[in-house]
Amino acid sequence: MWSNGMPIISGTGIFSGIDSAKIIEQLMAVERKPVETLNQKKSGFNTKISKLGNLSNIINNLKNSLTNLKNVNLVPYRAQTTNSNILTATVSSNVQEGMYNIKVIKLAEAQSVFSEAFASYDTAVANLDINPIQKISVKLGNSEEKIITVDSTNNSLSILKEAINALGLKVKANIINDGTGYRLVISSTETGASNRILIKVDENNDGIFETSPDEIDNNGLSRLAFNPTYDVDGNVSGGITNLTQAKRALDAVMEIDGVTVTRSKNEISDLIDNVTLRLQNLSNGEIVKLTVEKDYTAAVNNLNNFVTNYNNLMNALNDETIKDDYIVRQLKGSIRGILTGSYNGKTVINYGLNHDKNGVLSLDATKFENFLKNNFADVVNTIDTVANALDSNLKIYLDKIIPARNENYKKLISDIDRRIESLEDKLSRLEVQYRKKFFELEKTIAGLQKSGDYLTQTLSKWGNDK
Repeated sequence: MWSNGMPIISGTGIFSGIDSAKIIEQLMAVERKPVETLNQKKSGFNTKISKLGNLSNIINNLKNSLTNLKNVNLVPYRAQTTNSNILTATVSSNVQEGMYNIKVIKLAEAQSVFSEAFASYDTAVANLDINPIQKISVKLGNSEEKIITVDSTNNSLSILKEAINALGLKVKANIINDGTGYRLVISSTETGASNRILIKVDENNDGIFETSPDEIDNNGLSRLAFNPTYDVDGNVSGGITNLTQAKRALDAVMEIDGVTVTRSKNEISDLIDNVTLRLQNLSNGEIVKLTVEKDYTAAVNNLNNFVTNYNNLMNALNDETIKDDYIVRQLKGSIRGILTGSYNGKTVINYGLNHDKNGVLSLDATKFENFLKNNFADVVNTIDTVANALDSNLKIYLDKIIPARNENYKKLISDIDRRIESLEDKLSRLEVQYRKKFFELEKTIAGLQKSGDYLTQTLSKWGNDK
């Protein structure tokens, strides 16, 4: 029998007694050895590609850790206060060391005002019997005045609240039921005395606000009029006060080294260069000391992070799969050379970085910190030079050398795939030939056996005839 042009042979031959299928299987196993060898090579190249990918990630981690070793990043500055419940501070680059005595006398606050109680959300605010079209203007501090036109389509407390919120001013309107009715509450979202709320009404729609008694008499739309005067403490002292002030618009007041200063916000970044102060609570007489200084602990952490990533890279470079690769040996030698090199007669090894006999890097934090405090410029400049040299070196491997090596491995794999495909085709044809030969052998033996049977029968017949 034949299948797809190939004779089907299974088990022991009927006439020959030979297990042809097993013999063909063994022959093909021998013939497939080159394919197995190629597959092993392919697997090895794929493993190397994977290892180099992992190596790239580890190199990238080391490269990233170098950022905090460069120049001013190595030793950042920090701001500390003696009472963070009253005052906190942060610093940015180019800050100067210093100490300051600070009292928080007042915190900046945002103004909030509320209306009289209305019967419901939908209660009409304006008396449109006076004029069917009226206007209300809303202003916050020095911002642009915004005007809302009130007519029969929007004359309710709830719609007016939404209209105020849609003005684009830094105010927020809400309606609160305090048990006596529904009150419109308007709050500034900006602190400071310069951000006070001003509301005027034009009930006769002549384009001029607060010109007639009806526009300030606390009836109809004028119930929302608010244009007061204030005393030095921000309390309402007179003027048009048809709304009630719930919270004052106040500036922050603080004393720094004996000098009184005011700001509109509790976050202040224009008082001390490159320092942001955040006022939390009043001092109540307590002097809070602010210290801006070098953060040597952060510097140690920055260098320890580098040491960890450096050792991770060395472990990866010693991986059995890739350690003998030329580029791996080249990379290992180049970064060790940079790290142990001398720069203007100085080396980072002098500053507390040490290699053991296995090439593992470690940091003597105490020695490093002492050098920083006593030889700050030398340490920072030397480490900055090393960091930049390593950064440039690692970039070449990440951007060029490792990708090129991976591409080479991929080409080798593609070449192997083509060779395997060709061999598989040859093996298929060879197996067909083996099967044909064993099939022909079985036919020949069957023919001989048939001839032998015929001869035996003939001889037997002759004997019987005698």
